[in-house]
Amino acid sequence: MSHSDRPKLDKFEAVQGFWDAHRRVLRARRVNLDKVAAEWAAKQARMLASPGAQTDFAELCTHGCVPQVLAGILALFRFAPRVKKLWAEMVGRPDKRQKATRTLEQAAAMLEEVFREFIAAEDESVRTALVSMERLPVSRLVSELRFYGQVLNWAEGLAADTEALN
Repeated sequence: MSHSDRPKLDKFEAVQGFWDAHRRVLRARRVNLDKVAAEWAAKQARMLASPGAQTDFAELCTHGCVPQVLAGILALFRFAPRVKKLWAEMVGRPDKRQKATRTLEQAAAMLEEVFREFIAAEDESVRTALVSMERLPVSRLVSELRFYGQVLNWAEGLAADTEALN
């Protein structure tokens, strides 16, 4: 199966799963996420430079914008110019990340090629049997390799999407 023949997964599906797991941990620790998010959004609104901007924020919320989403967008704009540098400090230089990404993609492609028949034969019963033996289905392993390759390059994607390339 070539790279272009693979089914396209929602690129945010894995991130949503990661966030959902994080939320479950916070709930288990009795953290009230709604309260924390509302307080954070209010703080972000108060940080706006001018009273006019604060009024605009309040007006947008009155007309249906979710304060937490609006505050998140503002925070991303503030933070975007620093994302690449922070990410480089966390996961290494861009050239090393690109090499790791290529290596992960090559490993995924090799597994797809070698295990083509196993992947084609995978269904829910096979996946369940493998999981019960504490093994990952090959298709899942391939997917995870690609996911972590994308994680390594997340900051560049955010910087490019927000046009904060410096």
